[in-house]
Amino acid sequence: MANSKIIIVEGAQGAGKTTITDYIRHAIPYTNLYRLSGTADSTPTGRAKSEKMYIDLVDYIEKLQNIFYLYSEIDRKNFNYYIFGAINYFINEIESKYDKLGKMKVARAIVNMSEVELFFNIAFEGLGNISKRPLYLEFVEFVTGTELFGDLARFDYGIYQKVLYQKCYNKENDEYDLDFVEIVKDKELRKIGDKLKIWDYLYDIYWQCKKAINILIDNKNADVFNIGKKYIEDKYFK
Repeated sequence: MANSKIIIVEGAQGAGKTTITDYIRHAIPYTNLYRLSGTADSTPTGRAKSEKMYIDLVDYIEKLQNIFYLYSEIDRKNFNYYIFGAINYFINEIESKYDKLGKMKVARAIVNMSEVELFFNIAFEGLGNISKRPLYLEFVEFVTGTELFGDLARFDYGIYQKVLYQKCYNKENDEYDLDFVEIVKDKELRKIGDKLKIWDYLYDIYWQCKKAINILIDNKNADVFNIGKKYIEDKYFK
């Protein structure tokens, strides 16, 4: 971690922030991307939201540092002990909730455990919140090569702007609050998620974790870092 860096990219709408940060994320190994945005809300509530966003970000980075420290400093077998336990717990959290699993049930379970919310500005660009979530989800992202929070912001919500405006627009804060816990409860928004293949994406995260478990059962010394990254990236974000 001695050579770790934080790269901050700022720019106006359309300047190419997303293009360059996506390039950096894929060009530099072990890179995590966070998209943060300001808010038009100048009230004490808006300030508190911004403070929470950055506090949660610092907490999240500290957790990731611990994971990558383990990955780089201890032998593979001992590190995989942590990986196996975390991923297996994640899978059991999903499978224990339903007798029969399907795409939507898996997606609902992941949404409920992560409680992810995206705050978009009026132009549907950027996000400004990081939900606190269980530490085992950091291991899920480590294995699958995903960034649950950042990836969900990469889907093209703009094509459904009218419906999202009506359902999710917070007039007081001048922003769209996409609360996925509520989205899976709303029939119309759930259909939008299906058309955007968001639920397929979450389902694939689950199956890539199942794949990792099987690999580790066969070989306790296997390296399962980012085993699902290419599959998920090619399927959803190319």
